[in-house]
This record gives sequence, C-alpha cells and structure tokens, in this order.
Amino acid sequence: MGADIKCCGVENERVSLHGGPVGFDYVPWKQLGAVSEATLFSPSELASLPDSSALFRLVSPDGDQGYPGALTVEALVSLVAPTDQSARAPKPGESKQDEYLGTFVYVFRAKVDKDVTPVNLTSVSCFVPYPVLTYF
Repeated sequence: MGADIKCCGVENERVSLHGGPVGFDYVPWKQLGAVSEATLFSPSELASLPDSSALFRLVSPDGDQGYPGALTVEALVSLVAPTDQSARAPKPGESKQDEYLGTFVYVFRAKVDKDVTPVNLTSVSCFVPYPVLTYF
C-alpha cells in the first residue's frame, strides 16, 4: 500500500477517465464460448443465467495505461424477460410505446493479480430502442 500510480491521464496527469488514452471500449473483448469458462462468477450465478446472456472477458496486462497488476475483467450482458406475461405485448388499442420487452442487465467483475489497482467499471449505454425501431 502507499505506492504511487503513474497512470496515463486523459484530462490531465492526475485524472484518467475511461481507463486512459485507450479505454476498455477500444480494445477487443473475448466472448466466452461457455459459461463454464467464466472465473469471476460463482457456479450458482452461472446456473441461473437466462438463455439471452453472454459473457465477455478482457485481460489488461500489468502496466497497461500505467496501472499496476494484471487486471482480469468479466462482463455479463443479458436481456431478462419481463415476469408479467401481459407486459410482453401491447393490448388492443395501446400504442407500441406501452410495450415492455424486458430489462437489459450488465454485471461487471474484476480481479487484479497483485497490489491494489483502482477500478470503477461502468457502462454508459444511452440507447432507446423504440424510436429507432419506428423508422424501419
């Protein structure tokens, strides 16, 4: 503890937004072929995943963007169906805006192999599928 971290700042030398000059959104993630390949999720979590799930992994090597330790990140992306069956389709006379397709879920897990590395994973998914779909 107490080690200085010389990250590659984006805003300035002390602020490294989005992981540095080359953020995780610009590097290829590996899609895991089977849920059994996941190492950061428990067996009970993996057993409860819906069929609409996908798991991805990224390994950031020691020193990447100035951060110490190799960082392994796994991301679960899933579309969870609504539990209310009547919510799957609009009722007669209702607009498609009332349609509820489910919930989009992201779960991130990360583990560093040595020392301590600051990690704050998030996704900024600012999309609204309905207005886009109306144009097709």
